[in-house]
Amino acid sequence: MLTLVAVSAFVAVALIYEPANAVDPAPVNPRGPIPAVLADSDGNTYEVFTPEEGGSIISEDHSFIAVPGDVPSAYIVGVRMSKGGEASNAGMTHHRYTLSGNYFIIDAVDENGKTPSPAFRFRNPPLACLPIPQHFFANIDSMTVIATDSEGLTQTVLNSGTRVQDTGLKLCAFVGTVPSILAVGLEGAPGPLPPTPEVVVEVRVVELPVTGGSAPSRNLATLLLILGLTIVAGVVWYAKSLRLGAR
Repeated sequence: MLTLVAVSAFVAVALIYEPANAVDPAPVNPRGPIPAVLADSDGNTYEVFTPEEGGSIISEDHSFIAVPGDVPSAYIVGVRMSKGGEASNAGMTHHRYTLSGNYFIIDAVDENGKTPSPAFRFRNPPLACLPIPQHFFANIDSMTVIATDSEGLTQTVLNSGTRVQDTGLKLCAFVGTVPSILAVGLEGAPGPLPPTPEVVVEVRVVELPVTGGSAPSRNLATLLLILGLTIVAGVVWYAKSLRLGAR
């Protein structure tokens, strides 16, 4: 009886606690053929990341690498990484880090070419690497990779470190979800925006020169009026004379 109780207790403990040396199950690709690339409705193409093979995007100044097992079993995801515009959070003095360099945008689509909603979550986060802005090299220990939203209002600090790659020294971090927007940040809040210069409108008053002309005198006006009436009376009299002579 005591032996049976002891065995039952051991089985119960074994069901609750996994051994310390437990091995994760091997990643498994979804059934059926796996496409070589995926595309969205705009025709943009995406590298296919799978559970068994992982996936990689490597360019001269950035990379995104997933090893086997990073993608959850039975799923695939399309990933595309591109350089965006200049990274800046100037004026956002409440931020903890000052951004520099460029934004790097990691887009993703599912097997149907649609943006995953909610964001696609990796089983283990892949490694993303970004170029280090030249003026940050003097403060390399104070740099980190920042994940931000599309408006640049929020900052999420990622676990980062420098790595030497074939294309030079990079700042790398593990990224657990895609889509993501990344940038390099230096510890310390950005400065305020410079004040907007005032626009001064200068109004000039132009004085017209005095011509020195004078209006005709009242006597001259009266004389001209009399002369005009005389001419009209003469014309009328002449016309009447012609009519009488015609009779």
